[in-house]
Amino acid sequence: VVGESKFFLNRVVQRDFRINEINRRDAVYIKRVITPDSDDEAVIEDSEAVILAKEKEAALREKAKKEKAEAEKRLQAEIKARIKIMKEDQKCTKEEYAVAKHLRFNTPVHVGRLAGMTVKCFIANDAVNCLLDSKWAKGKANPDSEIIFSDRKSIVAFLNKFLH
Repeated sequence: VVGESKFFLNRVVQRDFRINEINRRDAVYIKRVITPDSDDEAVIEDSEAVILAKEKEAALREKAKKEKAEAEKRLQAEIKARIKIMKEDQKCTKEEYAVAKHLRFNTPVHVGRLAGMTVKCFIANDAVNCLLDSKWAKGKANPDSEIIFSDRKSIVAFLNKFLH
């Protein structure tokens, strides 16, 4: 083969040698089984049965591999379908975006360095207090609004929804 490396050619030769060795071993086994003096026909049938059993076992392995591959494909398709459904359910409303924007610009942040990068972080308690003082709090909220925060627990549940 032109252009192939010596390493690759050595591997091919070794593989072919192993295959021939296995074929020779099977032929010797069949000769040994056939050569006994008595019941030559029964022995030949036994050796053929052994060969058929090996072929049947190989066919069963192939069938199991195919079934496993098909099951893996079905599983991947199911996962993709679930992810698609979850993405559709996770779309935020305009009002939720407004709450997120309010939190981003009105919650006090702390600036620090993490692994050489500048990062901004906030304390959850400050975010909850910010939303309690916002226009979505119970006393100040628009009656037509979908989002009305009555207490700290409702704010925490809403923020957990954002995280998921």
